[in-house]
Amino acid sequence: MKAVIFDMDGTILDTLQDLKGSVNHALKKHGMPERSSKEIRSFLGNGMAVLIHKSVPEGTDEKTEAAVLEEHKAYYPKHCAEKTKPYPGIEELLNLLHEKGIKTAVVSNKRDSNVKTLVKEYFNGLFDVAVGARDNVERKPSADLVRIALDELGVSEDEAVYVGDSDVDVATAKAAKLKMIAVTWGFRDMKDLTQAGAEIFADDTEELKDLLLKEDPVYKAMIKKVMIKIRVMFAARILLWLIALVSTIYWISYSFELYKQEIFDPHDYATLLRPVLYICLAIAFVSICISFALHARTKKHKKEHGIK
Repeated sequence: MKAVIFDMDGTILDTLQDLKGSVNHALKKHGMPERSSKEIRSFLGNGMAVLIHKSVPEGTDEKTEAAVLEEHKAYYPKHCAEKTKPYPGIEELLNLLHEKGIKTAVVSNKRDSNVKTLVKEYFNGLFDVAVGARDNVERKPSADLVRIALDELGVSEDEAVYVGDSDVDVATAKAAKLKMIAVTWGFRDMKDLTQAGAEIFADDTEELKDLLLKEDPVYKAMIKKVMIKIRVMFAARILLWLIALVSTIYWISYSFELYKQEIFDPHDYATLLRPVLYICLAIAFVSICISFALHARTKKHKKEHGIK
């Protein structure tokens, strides 16, 4: 992997409140009801025009909708960095990628000027390329903006990974033939992302870092060590289950043999078998408990390192 291409809204920046403020300013100015954060959140992902189209009341005529859009376009650039903030760990992740020589880009359906303003405000020097909506270029989910970023980065589709938070991003990655990691902290939930076709998920930037650096030699060495631990724990679990099984079989066969030979009276028989029963069952129970504990530890190791 030579490059990572990030979506902006809901992936690297929490822009919801500033977008909501701008949309509601435009709606209020035209005498329309304001929208809630939840509504604005569900409208995002396809650019300003779609955002405004979904925000205005149903049945709004084209001329009025266009006027609301122009108001939003004029207001948002002046107020786009008031409540907006990077998601936790994003700056550290970008610095780490640069340290490892991995190029970074951001591709958004926001206007190109707004994308560059926000990148300069929050990530100055951390992105090699910033691409926003441009005239005569199809927006996401078309692959056109992503291909511009790939050309400017100087990498091919096979050398890049796309990171986004929405169904639009999933479709964009597919159109651009890029591997994709869906983040779950953005504007769409896991259900929406799964339905859109996302297969690899990151719940936080630490998990995203691990997924992105899988090809790093140091990371590979660490994963190799983890896999050895997992295999050892698996072998231990098999051994413990065998011990439990053998203990149970031994007790059953020993009991049957004593009963068949009838060498003790019932009282002595019970007295002899009681401690054998307890010992065998104790060994089986402890073996099974340890096996389940190792299974839980194995799952934890796999989740922490993005291993399936």
